[in-house]
Amino acid sequence: SQPIFFTSLDNVLYFRADDGTHGRELYRYDIASGEASLTEDIRPFEQHPNTTNITTLDGKVYFNGRYGNGDPTLMVYDPATDVVSLIEDPNFGSVEEPVSLFPFAGKLFFRAEFPDAGVEFGCYNPADNTINLIADINPSGNSTPTGFTAINGLIYFNANDGMGDSRLWRHDPQTGTTEK
Repeated sequence: SQPIFFTSLDNVLYFRADDGTHGRELYRYDIASGEASLTEDIRPFEQHPNTTNITTLDGKVYFNGRYGNGDPTLMVYDPATDVVSLIEDPNFGSVEEPVSLFPFAGKLFFRAEFPDAGVEFGCYNPADNTINLIADINPSGNSTPTGFTAINGLIYFNANDGMGDSRLWRHDPQTGTTEK
């Protein structure tokens, strides 16, 4: 089944696996009962959604997966309702190619493909269902941010601004400042 991309929430292990029928979907393993099951067949009768980058935030499981026939997008599984959904901001649309999902301070930070900006640093705020480009670090190309970690309320990460060798950046969610 090739399980990978593990995270846990309330004594349940979530991961991607392939049961040979449904493809690379989101599965759950209940530690107490010892039972594993498919959360939802996201792309029935089609190619698998190729679920990746699984993480949790505020009682929900977020991941990168293909929904319908589109590119990989940000998706969420809510264990309370047992429903998988595509995340869409009414004003922005969906997040394309989200990777390096990093939950912090009630928001989900990530690298994604943004229209007119390229592969840059973004954020999803579940409180108001908004998707935002945090910073266009490399206006002439892709900054491809990765390696997110938090120290003293700041998010540190690697990104390429296209102008120099220094690639250590930090973002202050309180002020909205992103700097090299």
